[in-house]
Amino acid sequence: MRGYWGAIVVASSTSIALGTSSGTVAIRASGGIGGNGNANNGGGGGSGGAIRAIAPTISGIGQVRAEGGNGGPFAGAGASGRLRLEATTLSYTGFTNPLASQAFPQPVFPAAGQPSLTIASIGGIAAPASPGGSFLAAPDILLPTGTTNPVAVALTASNIPLGTVIQVTATPQSGSKTTAISSGLAGTVASSTAAASITLSLTQTNVLTATATFPLVASAGAGPTYAEGEEVTHVRVAAVLGGTSRVTYLTRSGREVAP
Repeated sequence: MRGYWGAIVVASSTSIALGTSSGTVAIRASGGIGGNGNANNGGGGGSGGAIRAIAPTISGIGQVRAEGGNGGPFAGAGASGRLRLEATTLSYTGFTNPLASQAFPQPVFPAAGQPSLTIASIGGIAAPASPGGSFLAAPDILLPTGTTNPVAVALTASNIPLGTVIQVTATPQSGSKTTAISSGLAGTVASSTAAASITLSLTQTNVLTATATFPLVASAGAGPTYAEGEEVTHVRVAAVLGGTSRVTYLTRSGREVAP
């Protein structure tokens, strides 16, 4: 592949082979050559792009290049790009320009694949756009007089496997927490919903949270994923009432890693 700008990400759940011949360019994202201009000046060379390869095993002897392009007459060359090889087993011995950095595989979630979870409403009242989710702030939702337990909680999610159940927890200002398990997520992976019924302390403020934990498997499009050198087996997504989701990776040894 040859480019003149931008970035290339190559990810595999098994292995990546970067060329079988030392003279072969496996991947290239080099800067373009500057224009000739006239006899006294020319255009500068384009900067190199970025190449990132992620897989459990990376091998090969081909070239990986992201150098800056040559400049025109009396003009400078473009800056070098960036190369990064992430593998648990790295046996690649080919030539790189510039020198490639190396690391264990790190999690890769496309923007469209980031899991999210939201508490959409409580007792039929929609959550505000910017909730406080705190005992120190004014309540985000005021349930009407006469509300009785259990109270319905509506949940929305995206990029969480269908059928996943959500644990909803209500923490009152004083007293014990209560928990409830939702129905399984239904709809589409891109947009799903679930419902739970939870007992609240109706005489004081409660802070509600929702948590979904699900295995990270190849069928979900992620394949073996690593965080800080350990294989990720599960993903936990947590949300405070109407708030932004927080994603945590759970590794095989039980570590919790924030992306």
